[in-house]
Amino acid sequence: MLYGNEMLDESGRIITSDAHHEIVMLDKILNFSGIPHVTEKRFDGWQINYPADLIGHGRVYTIRKHSLTEGNKKALVEVWDNETDEIKTMTVLQAYAKILAHQIKCEKG
Repeated sequence: MLYGNEMLDESGRIITSDAHHEIVMLDKILNFSGIPHVTEKRFDGWQINYPADLIGHGRVYTIRKHSLTEGNKKALVEVWDNETDEIKTMTVLQAYAKILAHQIKCEKG
């Protein structure tokens, strides 16, 4: 739910290349929705950990976008389901829907 200092320039603007703007968009959507997550630098791009857990215990999804991920040349992010160990590429809205569905399920108990 935070922007790391590496993600902002001196003026507070987000630093990202056109190739990785999808992950920044997803971070903004999650922030706006109040969904707990951590965004961190990963190679030449970014990684979002959901739910927010810095050491990986209990993490459900890891979303990545950098030059080594599948879909890096397209408007797709890589979503790793840490419970099934399955990795898929999807749009930002598909990734958000997946996270939101999990969040709602957890809130209902």
